[in-house]
Amino acid sequence: MKLITVTVKIMFEDDRGRPKSRKENYLVNARDFKDAIEIIEDEFNGTSETWEVVGLKPSSIIAILNYDSGRKITRTPGVVNDNTISETVLT
Repeated sequence: MKLITVTVKIMFEDDRGRPKSRKENYLVNARDFKDAIEIIEDEFNGTSETWEVVGLKPSSIIAILNYDSGRKITRTPGVVNDNTISETVLT
């Protein structure tokens, strides 16, 4: 499993009905980019917002400490740019 940063662009209307958007970053523990996208799709499934994945990259975070009652999630120690995740062009 890899820690992957997924950037999602969410489109909405402001109080005056004008179109706006914001970007949110999610840290996903996934096998690869495809798996990360599937996890994000499951998370956003059923929401009324219009959204799209606009960025995927291996995370530079080394570990998540005290996750879920003390568990720890780590990436490969000492590897800053984990090139084992294959890049996928989003269409």
